Amino acid sequence: MKKNIYFLFFLFITSQAVGQNLVVNPSFEQTTSNCGNFGGEGFFTDLTGSWDNASNNVGGDSCSSPDLFSACNLIFGNPAPTNMPNSVLGYQYARTGTRHAGIITHEALDEYREYIQGRTTTPLVAGQSYCVSMYVSLGNAVLYATNNMGIYFGSVPYQRDPCPGQNNSGIYVTPQLNYDCAAITDTSNWVRLEWNYVASGGEQYFLIGNFFTNANTTIVNNPGGTFINPYAYYYIDDVSIVATNECCYADLSSVDPLCVEDDPITLEAVGGVGSSCSNVTTGSWSGNGITNATAGTFDPAVAGAGTHTLTYTLSCGYSSSVDVTVLACAALTVCQESNGDYTVTGGTGPYTWSELGEEEDCSACQDLFPIPPCTFPPGCAVMVPAWIEFGTTATVTPTGNWPIQVVDSEGGTLEIASAAEVPLCTEVPCELGLNLVSAVGPCSGGATGSIIVGAQGNVGAVTYSWDSNPPQTGETALGLSAGTYTVTATDQQGCEATLTQTISAGTVTADAGDDQTICKGEEVTLSATGGVSYEWSNGSGTAPGQSITFSPTVTTTYTVTATGSNGCTGTDDVTVFVYEEPVVNLISPSYQLCDNAAPIELEEDPTGGTFDGPGMSGSTFNPSAAGVGVHTIVYTYYEVPECPGTDQVTITVDLCTGITDIEAANAIMVLPNPFTGQIVVRNDGPLSGKAQISVTDVTGRVVHEVSSVELGNMNLHIDLSHLADGQYLLNVIKDQNRISTIKLSKQ
Repeated sequence: MKKNIYFLFFLFITSQAVGQNLVVNPSFEQTTSNCGNFGGEGFFTDLTGSWDNASNNVGGDSCSSPDLFSACNLIFGNPAPTNMPNSVLGYQYARTGTRHAGIITHEALDEYREYIQGRTTTPLVAGQSYCVSMYVSLGNAVLYATNNMGIYFGSVPYQRDPCPGQNNSGIYVTPQLNYDCAAITDTSNWVRLEWNYVASGGEQYFLIGNFFTNANTTIVNNPGGTFINPYAYYYIDDVSIVATNECCYADLSSVDPLCVEDDPITLEAVGGVGSSCSNVTTGSWSGNGITNATAGTFDPAVAGAGTHTLTYTLSCGYSSSVDVTVLACAALTVCQESNGDYTVTGGTGPYTWSELGEEEDCSACQDLFPIPPCTFPPGCAVMVPAWIEFGTTATVTPTGNWPIQVVDSEGGTLEIASAAEVPLCTEVPCELGLNLVSAVGPCSGGATGSIIVGAQGNVGAVTYSWDSNPPQTGETALGLSAGTYTVTATDQQGCEATLTQTISAGTVTADAGDDQTICKGEEVTLSATGGVSYEWSNGSGTAPGQSITFSPTVTTTYTVTATGSNGCTGTDDVTVFVYEEPVVNLISPSYQLCDNAAPIELEEDPTGGTFDGPGMSGSTFNPSAAGVGVHTIVYTYYEVPECPGTDQVTITVDLCTGITDIEAANAIMVLPNPFTGQIVVRNDGPLSGKAQISVTDVTGRVVHEVSSVELGNMNLHIDLSHLADGQYLLNVIKDQNRISTIKLSKQ
């Protein structure tokens, strides 16, 4: 990024006599129109008589056209393509005055070249030594940089026809002077090229440019280049030819004003390159505040306040000076008023307050009228950090953005990183205290502990400092091992308070509860204790929660991981045993009995269970004890206490006058039973007449019904495949009386 360089070097020759510069119009400041024409000045129109492009094609100046960059090159007030400093090829101020020239030294598509030809006031003298120098700077917008910046001398003007351009424009002579070191890539500063030259005699004209083909030129990319044409382009200023024994010269870098309390700085002196590829000079510094003459160390504290002239003397005898201003820069202090405003004291007003923000940087952009500034090429404008002014009085209201800085009129600067660094203007008694919010020990052998503290009685913001390893700041210290820790708190007016806390290694004991037993198809709820969060696992998945419901189909072991408030974990297992209900079958030899019938023995499978129902004694049903009615007898069998199997039968006890009726009813049978689809209802007894057949489920709901069935020799087929597996009752009803009930089992 180029900077606005008005005076980059301050040079004052003090001890060595330097001859007159023989170059006519060496800095391109003498122009024909003197900015009197619309659009400004041009190389051909304004430098006639002092500079040309070595062309004998009167109408072909555009075939090899160097440029003159001038501050007055404007179009309706906007920078023209050759404006100084803001041209299409880059941003650069003239080293001297308000003008400089420029040429192309490389074109990637062909061998196109540009040259400028100057002259001396008098011919050079044979055998005389001259110091030949010029300053060059690469245009920051171009794509390439090169070496081979040379000078060719002649006694008469060099002429050639450069048209139609491209490969015709090159001048391939052997220059007496040439820079063949690394490519010149500096786009911010002016680079001095210099050579010692012994004249052959009679030389009065000289060409400046690249006298070598692309193949014999070092070419490198310019990372910041954005210009559409593939050029290497150099600005040229301050061309000099001086009669002297040798080039003895140094450029001194300017120094911004310093404060007395600033650290020592190293002064810079650089020479030229050309005869040598190094610009390092040998000399010594002198003047008030110089503490190391060889290294160029200047200590503002030693020099004291004032303007100091510092002199650099080369071993070859040349010396130059630079003025350095040291300001007293009284220390600035800032405090906070009761209303929150900030007041600065010390130093010399007026003051400038700024906050760190961003501003638009357009240095990579090109001003091409009428295209709006900061828009070409697209994306050239970027936001860069910058100090943004928000106040100019001794007392200001802070914006809340950080950091901020305040600068006095002498350059004294105080930068403040946060509000915690600003004390109160009026102090109050220290009442700062610390209280423990929480302390959590680490897991055994780990570093997961934490301590949280809180402040009270503080004035303004509080900062914290822990003696942990590494040290920590803030109210919370994390990642602690078992041990004792001390935190020191400091408030805005400098009051301090400390708190010491010991944390021990902790453990977590998880408890998943006792093992449990369920029947297959049932749910079980498991609950854990011992932590603050929990996660369950059965080996194939995980689920969070302190209590969680599972429905395992086989015996399963569950593991719970409990996490404590200290981050430690513990585990425990619980097994859920899953049993299937046993298959139980209860068989009654008769489902319809007379009240005066003899007790009957019920048949169960498996044996060993218990019976429940009216008229039951063990496995014996007594109709007389049960009484007239329909009775449900339930048989329960346990393989495990938690998972019983049951079956039931319904026995009807009727009030009978004789045994013949019962025997007739018992002659009705169902085949097959148990069944899967169809059943056959048969009557092998004496019953006759019309009857109704109904099938009910265990709740008494009729699920199938057949009307007007002839009982005599009945052989009735019924399709019950639509019924779900389970227990059912088939009832035979005649004359609104149930004469037979048979238990059915669908499988």
